[in-house]
Amino acid sequence: MKVRTFMSKSNLDGISQCDDQINDWLKREEVDVVFVKQSSGNERHHGQSSDPIVVTSVWYNEHSSI
Repeated sequence: MKVRTFMSKSNLDGISQCDDQINDWLKREEVDVVFVKQSSGNERHHGQSSDPIVVTSVWYNEHSSI
């Protein structure tokens, strides 16, 4: 089992772009998704302000070529 993590800003545009990245990756790699976990938090910018983010982790198995 492997994991792939995606991160986006927590706004409609950011989430939509992340959805597109995940969907493109799933189509391109043709993996078997086992589990998905989403978390939210803040990304700090070198001690300055922070932006809300969403982190999506996808655990998957690769297709075997047997």
